[in-house]
Amino acid sequence: MRQINTRVVRKLTAADGYLELGMPTQALTELDAVGEAGPLQPAVEFMTGLALKDQHRYIDAIEPLQKAAVEIPAPHNRDAWLSLGECYRMSGLSELAVIAEMFADEPGVPEGWDDGWPEADTSYEAAHSAALAAEVTEYARRQISFGNEASDDRF
Repeated sequence: MRQINTRVVRKLTAADGYLELGMPTQALTELDAVGEAGPLQPAVEFMTGLALKDQHRYIDAIEPLQKAAVEIPAPHNRDAWLSLGECYRMSGLSELAVIAEMFADEPGVPEGWDDGWPEADTSYEAAHSAALAAEVTEYARRQISFGNEASDDRF
């Protein structure tokens, strides 16, 4: 079993306190100083995403929130999915926001999720929700990249 570094726990606790106080810049400073977080890396990603979201840096927040949403086991990843949905929505990616919110509402594979394959065993689908989330992540990355290229063309 991997040892949890108490220094990492202290940094996460400090960052959480800064976020509670509405001080995302200070939270990011603490999180940047974490270094190798080991098994707590998903928590670092989640809190980094929250801090960036609090700074209205929605596109920057998407990647760490995606990592957190995929790496934190359901149902504990609900807040990561909800925050990710908010960032998608604020970035103009409302379709992805709806999908992220579906994952927040349903542990595992959301009810009614159509992956384009014939009906499968529900337990099998639940075991592969991370793969579906990765597809959403890749789609978002491509959408954001496309948006950045389009905005570069305007100048």
